Amino acid sequence: MNKLEFDGFFYDGESPVRNSARITLISEGLSISYGSSFETLWLYKDIRQSEEVYSDTETHLLNLSSPNQQLIVQEPHFLSVVKKFFPSIRFYEAQKIVSLRRLAVVGVLLLILLVPLFYFIFIPSISEVIAKRIPVSVEERLSKPYLAMMVPEESLCNGEKNFEKIETIFESLTATVPESGYNFKLFIVKSDIMNAFALPGGYVVIYSALLENTDRPEQLAGVLAHEIQHVTNRHGTEALVRDYSLSFLISVATGDTGSMETTLGLAKYLGLMNYSRENETEADVEGMKIMEEAKIDPDGMVEFFEILDRETGDMPDSLRYLSTHPQTDDRILKLKELAGVMKYQPVKLHNKKEWEEIKKICDDESIKKMSFWGF
Repeated sequence: MNKLEFDGFFYDGESPVRNSARITLISEGLSISYGSSFETLWLYKDIRQSEEVYSDTETHLLNLSSPNQQLIVQEPHFLSVVKKFFPSIRFYEAQKIVSLRRLAVVGVLLLILLVPLFYFIFIPSISEVIAKRIPVSVEERLSKPYLAMMVPEESLCNGEKNFEKIETIFESLTATVPESGYNFKLFIVKSDIMNAFALPGGYVVIYSALLENTDRPEQLAGVLAHEIQHVTNRHGTEALVRDYSLSFLISVATGDTGSMETTLGLAKYLGLMNYSRENETEADVEGMKIMEEAKIDPDGMVEFFEILDRETGDMPDSLRYLSTHPQTDDRILKLKELAGVMKYQPVKLHNKKEWEEIKKICDDESIKKMSFWGF
């Protein structure tokens, strides 16, 4: 039989020097010649392919009887040649050789498959569970920098009598959820945009244009009840987990305020939180419940959403609140059904004349002048 020879490198196990070697296949094993006069024989029964390195261009081998030695054969088809001439030799078959290229291709395919599953199925399915386990203190820390940014103190409306009357309505609603753990705060901002939103941590913001479009205080109470329920049910935090899951979870885990602020910036947290349809329905239903507990006329919530639905065609730019709380006939019908089953005597809030005066809270001369942001 003719000898079959290959080029390679040999490590003798005694020094880190890599020796150029000539590998010859003979019937007993691999005859390895290196240096000027050194030669050794690896028996086939002792040879194993290295588990650490797989390649299409070279083969890495170990010797069980001399575990510190290593052999690298540079011929890409070395294993195929061994199998052809010595079919009974099994050392290469037992290792299930897989090329790095194939592993890379499989890895990329798995990544392409798993990333969408992770973001669109796994994260949404557990976002509510995760959100409800995030401490209120973390939610407050998340929201405060952006509260100061989105609600500039020079635009905050006067905190005197008119504000106190609105705040009393707000407190009557928040008093129905005493075990929530939130220290709720209400802010009224002078703005031509008809908007309202809630931030994690218990912060509820009403823009003056929305306030001015109400006909009676019960309608504002409906908006407040809805936003309070977004807070207590962690809808904002849930949306952050769902939409910005990786960066948000890393921020919470590490306490990295800078990263958390970036996350909120991505969320465009000026009332543009991406609430799910289920979140909105829950805020409606639970909002109606706290209106009942506060003994406030539930028709107020229905009337306010009807105002938005009716006027959206005329004021698309100013009705920002409507764009983030999409109204449908079915939704308003559901609100009417909820209001219809509530049988109690509503408390009297303010008559029309009083309410028209209270709504002037954001006249230019009543804008808050004192410094408010203490954090």
